[in-house]
Amino acid sequence: MSGGLRPGWSWWLVLSGIIALFVAHALYRNFICDDAFIAFRYAWNWVEHGEIAFNIGERVEGYTSFLWMASMAAGLAIGLDPAVVSRILGVTLGALGLFIITEFIGRFRGRYSAWDGIAALLLAFSPAYATWSTGGLETQLFTLLVTLAWTRYLNEAAGNESRLPMSGFLFGLATLARPEGALFAAAAGIHCISTVWRDGRRFRPTRGGWIWVGGFLSMVIPHICWRWLYYGWLLPNTYYAKVGAEGLWGNGFHYLTVFAVDHAVWLVLIVATLIPSALSSHENRVRNLLLLQALILAAYIVRVGGDFMALHRFLVPILPGLSVVAVLGLRSISQRLRRTALPVVGTGLLSLAILVGLGWQVARVEQSADRPTSARGIDSIRHLDNMARNWSDVGRWLANAKPPETSIAVNAAGAIPYHSRLRALDVRGLTDEWIAHHVEANGHRPGHTKKAPNDYVLEKDLDILIFHPQIDMQSPPEPVDPTWRNQGYRWKTVRISEEQPFWFGFWERETRQQR
Repeated sequence: MSGGLRPGWSWWLVLSGIIALFVAHALYRNFICDDAFIAFRYAWNWVEHGEIAFNIGERVEGYTSFLWMASMAAGLAIGLDPAVVSRILGVTLGALGLFIITEFIGRFRGRYSAWDGIAALLLAFSPAYATWSTGGLETQLFTLLVTLAWTRYLNEAAGNESRLPMSGFLFGLATLARPEGALFAAAAGIHCISTVWRDGRRFRPTRGGWIWVGGFLSMVIPHICWRWLYYGWLLPNTYYAKVGAEGLWGNGFHYLTVFAVDHAVWLVLIVATLIPSALSSHENRVRNLLLLQALILAAYIVRVGGDFMALHRFLVPILPGLSVVAVLGLRSISQRLRRTALPVVGTGLLSLAILVGLGWQVARVEQSADRPTSARGIDSIRHLDNMARNWSDVGRWLANAKPPETSIAVNAAGAIPYHSRLRALDVRGLTDEWIAHHVEANGHRPGHTKKAPNDYVLEKDLDILIFHPQIDMQSPPEPVDPTWRNQGYRWKTVRISEEQPFWFGFWERETRQQR
């Protein structure tokens, strides 16, 4: 906050109420997903063994976010449970995002008022924004850093920041949270160049521009060099494990369509900003950047096929920006209504329509998230939470029932390896270099297009083959495929515990049972 401009008590009171609403919404969901435990395992090995690895002695970068994994390691180092820390930190970061957006709007308008909180209110009501404040993943860390970067960039462009252009550094920091941070940096670069040309000026790199680029590279280049020296590759193993599949465009468009339906009220307001003369030139530049970011990220997500987790995890980072554009659209519609014969009635009907639409939208999405289902390759939030909790129980059972030298193969590479502490082969290749680089991608489920061939699994000489955990309230029958029985494994089922009375089925090597 600069130039003596300070928000009043009503601004803080409204923002506090919105943050309280958001926290309640996030805690209502309060779930954890299996993928979060992959970063937890890397963090645990870093703290306990001094090696950032999934399996000690195998340097493979199978996590997505270095900053998030390091944050979890910091929590473990002082004895905190990452499953708890990740959710507390996620909700805190989400709340900070609401403050940043609200403060940005006040500064952008040149004066603070309680109405600055409308964008934050949209976010607080958003099931996607609230839900992915929990889950255990880096979503809100990435979202916050991206939001800090573009708000700082726009303030710098408007001359509201007298200090050095730090937005390049922030975009670089966001790229350490998720590689897609580079897409947001590219959007800012394109926006800067196009704005200069639109104003009839010739684009010439300035001292500030070089500092901006230098700030971005100062974060990204050292990390790439460290990755090359530590892991031997320029990109994380998760990239190589997920690329190469064809035919995922349909999944990607479906993912984007569901997002549009779930944010229909937002989209109506956003479209209102595209009406000629609806916005000032300064507002147009803000809208152009935020929509450009959204379009670039959406195109990338369609190309990779979207995600198998519900509630738009990959699109959450653009929600703060879209909420600002929606507020610009609301302002444009309100101004037009004031020029009508019945401005008060028109404004009242608009407000009622928005409230009813948002209420219906939130209720429908939350109801869908509560169904423990998986449809068209997308798992509901309740389904994800149930799986992570069940697989955590399986991992704890393995830790208690099997010797520490036991080795396992898993399709769900998160909670089971984390809680069991056993050496594990991730048959999907996220944490296995050979699978990621040598297995041909196949299938239509995003992030699950590669799978270890049976010969490779056998070469690993593993004791237990879990693959996708067979869990049921009754003893799971032996799979029809005799491949593993013919290779010296026997199907075994166990009841996990009295507290969690489900059955768990897996293949166990007969030589292990004879020891």
